[in-house]
Amino acid sequence: NEAWRNHINAYCQNALIEEGMSPREVAAALRGMRSDAMHEMMFERGVNLAVTPAWQRRGTLLYREDYIKEGYNPMTGETVLVTRTRIRELEETPLFSTVEGEALIRSLTSA
Repeated sequence: NEAWRNHINAYCQNALIEEGMSPREVAAALRGMRSDAMHEMMFERGVNLAVTPAWQRRGTLLYREDYIKEGYNPMTGETVLVTRTRIRELEETPLFSTVEGEALIRSLTSA
């Protein structure tokens, strides 16, 4: 999972920089390191990556949502209902391979 890998890598980069390594040294130290080794590296530093916020582990989901809004038509002087679109953000994104994740994707792609 790309979001998980980015999550682990970001935590490791930050930890090593805080310990005094330069960005180049950090890049060299992490290059080729497996994600399980990075996870263990952070666990040794007291960080359990499995309990960090879901949006950090899985990313966030942005999607468009239609909604009805009351408006005013200046040509006719009438109050009218109009459909508008807004961007929504879902921080607690389920894994897409789960039943909940599949249902979410179906609900967002059916129109």
